[in-house]
Amino acid sequence: MKFGVALVSGYLLGSISFAYLIVYALTGEDVRKLGDGNPGAANVARTLGRKWGVLVWSGDVTKTLVALTFARRLGVEHPVFLTLVGIAAILGHCYSIFLKFRGGKGVACMGAVILFIMPRLFPLAIFLWFLIQKLNPRSITVIVQGLVIFLLSMLLLYPREQFFSLAGCVLLLVITALSINYQVLKEMRM
Repeated sequence: MKFGVALVSGYLLGSISFAYLIVYALTGEDVRKLGDGNPGAANVARTLGRKWGVLVWSGDVTKTLVALTFARRLGVEHPVFLTLVGIAAILGHCYSIFLKFRGGKGVACMGAVILFIMPRLFPLAIFLWFLIQKLNPRSITVIVQGLVIFLLSMLLLYPREQFFSLAGCVLLLVITALSINYQVLKEMRM
């Protein structure tokens, strides 16, 4: 029962669109009608400026951390179950009940899940994300190499008995990212 409450809360918190709220407060316009139409931090940064994109990113990270903290307070402790609550927040972000099931891509929310569950790896996750964006975000080879570096670092930074649970969390996040952004798969190349 508590896990179900945590999942629903995660989805509802994730559904709060800081991109929509901030853009509307600043301009009176719907962010989905600006730039590329994506209600996310990157579109806000491109259309209104970097500081507003960072504010949206911060809001998206915070709402996911709040969902995960609430789940932990309810008694959800295992990293895989916490990841599932984080995925509920990601799905809320990407398919917001408040925006007719449209939303952003979930990148900031995924980062928040990593920050909450694997805080020692968060700086590496940020670094790898920017590196992959710079090198070639559509290259399967580059993405797999980044994932291998991340998993090897996890093995070094966390006790072996936690590795498989945490690797399962990463696998769930990768599957979620690919499911949400499936159109990117068509653009990928070696």
